[in-house]
Parts: sequence; C-alpha cells; structure tokens
Amino acid sequence: MSGDCCNVHTINKEFNFVQAYDKGDLSICEQFVSIQGEGRDSGAHALFIRLSGCNLRCPWCDTKHSWKDGSIKTQESLISDIVNYREQYKNNYVVWTGGEPLLQELKLYSVLDKTRDFYHLLETNGTIIPEKPHLFNQIAVSPKQGERFDGKWWVTVRNAYVKLVVDDISEAIDFQDKYNFPSQWFFVMAKTEYPFNSDKCREKERVITEGCIEHGFNVSPRLQLYFGVK
Repeated sequence: MSGDCCNVHTINKEFNFVQAYDKGDLSICEQFVSIQGEGRDSGAHALFIRLSGCNLRCPWCDTKHSWKDGSIKTQESLISDIVNYREQYKNNYVVWTGGEPLLQELKLYSVLDKTRDFYHLLETNGTIIPEKPHLFNQIAVSPKQGERFDGKWWVTVRNAYVKLVVDDISEAIDFQDKYNFPSQWFFVMAKTEYPFNSDKCREKERVITEGCIEHGFNVSPRLQLYFGVK
C-alpha cells in the first residue's frame, strides 16, 4: 500500500488551515448495504465499510474475518462507492467499522475530507485516541473489558457515545461510576452467545433493559441478529 501523503484543506477553510493526510490505498474487509442494528442510530439504512485489521483479539468477536488483510482499494474507488450509494438509495449515511478503523486513521481522514456532505459514523473499540474526532459526525465507542480505555478522554468528545456490552447490569453501573458518561450518550447492550438463540437473547435483553430503566441508561438492541442480516 502506498504511503504517500498529500495536503488537503479541512472543512474550516476560513482559517486557511492545511493538514497532511495520507492518500494511500486502504485495506477493506468488506462493504455492504444494510440497517444499523446497534446504538443510537439503530434501524437506519447505511453503507457499511469494514476496514481490515484489529489491535485486539477478543475471543467473543463476531467479525474475526476482519483481523486479516483485506482487499486493497484506492481512495478514489472508495469515494466512488460512497457516491454511488447515495445515488442508488437517496441516503448519505456511511458507517466505518472493523476490525479497528483507526489503524488506517490518516487514510480515512483523507476520504472523509472529500465526502463532507455525507454523514460519517465511526465504530471503534476506543483504545486508539483519534487525532481528529471532529471529522466524524458521530463516534460509537465500544470498550472491551480488560483492555486499555481512556474513558476520561472520551467523555470530553462531544460527538462520541459509548456502547457497552455487558453480561450483567452491574458492569454498566461500575462503568458509569468510573467515567461518568452523560446518560444520553451511554448505551448498554446485552452480550450475545453464539450460536445465536433468539429466546435466550431476548430474555437476557429483558433483564438488562429493566436494569437500564432503573439506573437511567439507554438500551442498544442488536437488530441484525433478529433480522438475520449483516
């Protein structure tokens, strides 16, 4: 993959500020159109771009195929795919997921800079502090138990929310006590066992939901599992 860089103007042109981004190719695991199954925008139609590579190896990961090297795509080709999505579906919602997308951070910024009229959501495990979080419209941070997570930094990012996967509501209570995320930016999701069993998952979600109601937390579903889509 190319490591060349280019200078491009950021969205704040009034200051005539120039930032170097990486214009090299990106490693892509897969692209697909589906609904957003989790978090604040659950139910939204979206173009998903799953970037390859991850800095974690969580044993419960349901996208282990993203850990490997993927297909190499130029930024121009990726931008064309994004534009074509809008032309076909009259929608401009793009979800950057992984793996861990911030492993290709500067290349990702270059694509975002050229598609400012789209709504870009980043899904990240929160272990990498982004240089320019404001370039995303929204960031969904999914901390993993036992991994490095700078919650005191993330709580200052106004376009970020936390999506915490738990076995028990006590984990969400402990997390909120530690980092004090505003409740409107804190979503709790029940951990799912595989192979997926809808009855077991629904019961677990019911218990988690009752705890969220009691403690003022938001609930995140996993619609893609119930609908049988990506």
